[in-house]
Amino acid sequence: MADGDRADGLLAVMVGRLVTAGLLKRRGRPRAGSTHMLAAVRRLNRGELVAETLRCALEQLAVQAEEWLAGLITPRWAVRYDRLPRGREALIAYVLQVGADGTHILQNPSLNL
Repeated sequence: MADGDRADGLLAVMVGRLVTAGLLKRRGRPRAGSTHMLAAVRRLNRGELVAETLRCALEQLAVQAEEWLAGLITPRWAVRYDRLPRGREALIAYVLQVGADGTHILQNPSLNL
């Protein structure tokens, strides 16, 4: 969804259907709140993409190099990749931690797949 701003398109379709169902009224101009909503959707999607990329890599490493991976990760990693935190600051800290986890994996030179 992050590619090509497809989140904007999804939001437009959702709003259109809510208008058709009579649950929302169509307005002439987008309200400032909708801009904030779109920014929040983009930020959430990017955070999800970062975490999902590392989670998928970890799953493949678990299949290909289970013992090697077990020596690098901690039980907290399973909790960390269970769900995204709420709030701007928590999301920023989360994405930075995911990046640090990925860097930790990449900097370990003993992996030979």
